[in-house]
Amino acid sequence: MSNAPSWGTTPPAEVWHAVVNSAEYAARRDETGSVVALAECGHDARLLAIAGIRLLAGVIAEGVPADEMRHGVVELAARNGATDLTVTNALETVAMAEFLAIDDMKALGELCTGSQLSAFDHAVMACALAGQAIAAVADDPAGVFDRLRAQDGGAA
Repeated sequence: MSNAPSWGTTPPAEVWHAVVNSAEYAARRDETGSVVALAECGHDARLLAIAGIRLLAGVIAEGVPADEMRHGVVELAARNGATDLTVTNALETVAMAEFLAIDDMKALGELCTGSQLSAFDHAVMACALAGQAIAAVADDPAGVFDRLRAQDGGAA
């Protein structure tokens, strides 16, 4: 039996706080702060990925269309010359969050199994995308992040 985290795992509150802090840095376009918030957490990168993708799935469930995110990723990459790896990471991460939002665990598992990117890569991207989406649609992004932090990600 494995002790590896799974999609049914509830990450500790510290992981959720790190993810929300990372997303908030991303919302303010502070890429370094966003990555550092995750790196300094000290927990398994797989937990960070689970929490980050859950956050992004919540953003999708709240009405930010995954198709718009994908379109934005491709448009930004074309304009700014992002690497193929960055685009792949973004598109995979959006797909993972979308599958999680619609509870398609089979497709989510297949995507995770086939990914060549690290859990930390997905965590960073999920937080970046969630933070930027929240900044784009929320009237009070800081308030949204405060409320998210208060939820502790469902941790006991």
